[in-house]
Amino acid sequence: MLDFLKQVIHLRSSIIRWVAIVLTVVLSLGFIIPPFLSEVRIAAACVLLVILVGMIIQIADNVSLLVSEIRFEGFEHCRDALFDEIEHSIRKKKITRDPHTRVRVVAVAMRYSSNFICDKIPELLQQYPTAKLRLHLCIAAPDFLRKKGLEDWAAYADTTIEAIAQLQKRHKELFESGKLKLELHKYHNLSQWHGLLIDKDTLFLGRTHWVMKGEDENRDAFLNVGQEVYRMFRWSDTRGGKERIERFYSWYKYYKDYAIQKEEGGELRMKLKVKEQ
Repeated sequence: MLDFLKQVIHLRSSIIRWVAIVLTVVLSLGFIIPPFLSEVRIAAACVLLVILVGMIIQIADNVSLLVSEIRFEGFEHCRDALFDEIEHSIRKKKITRDPHTRVRVVAVAMRYSSNFICDKIPELLQQYPTAKLRLHLCIAAPDFLRKKGLEDWAAYADTTIEAIAQLQKRHKELFESGKLKLELHKYHNLSQWHGLLIDKDTLFLGRTHWVMKGEDENRDAFLNVGQEVYRMFRWSDTRGGKERIERFYSWYKYYKDYAIQKEEGGELRMKLKVKEQ
C-alpha cells in the first residue's frame, strides 16, 4: 500500500501539487458551498488527506536517504536505483535553466555498465522528448590493460568500445538531434575506485578488489570490479557524500583531461599523453 501511494502521490508531480491547492481552496471556502453539495467537501477532504499522507511518506524517504547507508551487492543490484536517479534528474531539468543531465563514468572496462548505458539511456530519452543527456565515459585503454597482463579486462574494454560504436549507429537520430552527446576517454591507469556520477549530485561508488591465489585455488590473482559492493552517496547526505563526490570528480577530471585518447561522435583524436606511473 505504501509503495502504491508513493507511486501515485509523487512530490515531483506538478499536477498533484495543483490538485492539493485546489482542494485546499475548496475546503477553505466550504462555507459558501450549498448544503446539498456537502459530499463535495467530504470527497475533497479525503483526497487531500491521501495526498498529505503521500507527501509525509516521501519526506520520510528523503530523510532516510540522507542518514542511512545505501549499498548494493554488485552493479546488477543497483541498476534500478541508477535508472530512477537518472530519470529523476531528467524530470528535474524540466524546470531548470540547464536542460542537460550529465552522467560521468569512471570504470576499468565498463564490463557491466556498458549494457545499462547502451540500453537504458536511449529508452529514457525516448520516454522524455525534451530531455537532453551528456555521457562522459572514462575507461582504461585496452593496450594498457594488455601490457599489465589483464587480457580478460582488455577484451571487456574492446567489447565496450564496440558497444559504444554500435550505440552511435543504432540511435543515430539521438546524436544528430543533440538529445544525446557522448565522449569516451581512455586512460593509462588501473583505478581503485569506479562508479557513476549523476549531475555532481548522486554518486554510485564501487571499489576494485584483487582476489589472490589461495583465496580461490582455481585461478591466479584476478580483478573484481562490478561484482563488488556499490554505495550510493548524495551531495547533501550526512555520510560524507560531498567529500566522496568531490574526490570522484577530481579523478574523473584527471582521466578526462589527460586521457591518452578521446572519442567523440564516432571520431578519434589524440590528446595529451602523460607519462605512465
